[in-house]
Amino acid sequence: MSSTPAHSSKAPEESKTQVDISAQRPQRDKLQWEFSGLTIWVELEEFGNDITKAIQGMAEIHGTEVIPQGHMTAIYGMDHLCVEEAKKRLRSVPEKNQSLAKIQ
Repeated sequence: MSSTPAHSSKAPEESKTQVDISAQRPQRDKLQWEFSGLTIWVELEEFGNDITKAIQGMAEIHGTEVIPQGHMTAIYGMDHLCVEEAKKRLRSVPEKNQSLAKIQ
């Protein structure tokens, strides 16, 4: 008479079949927002494509497009600045950070 131990490494047949939840969701429409103006974003450092894999996985789960680059948007839609003024202001950030550090 043979018996299977209580903590067998063999999985029951039911657990061998995984449900693909992305196949159950319809593809969503593309974003309807029309981007305009200037945008500042921070590109994130990746380790073993961890962010890219997370983005791809979430896009599959939620039926959305995969964004081309993992990033955090700092600000977008700056229509009130010309390119040169935006560059000037962005270049002044390190100086302002040093001034703030001295105050604290």
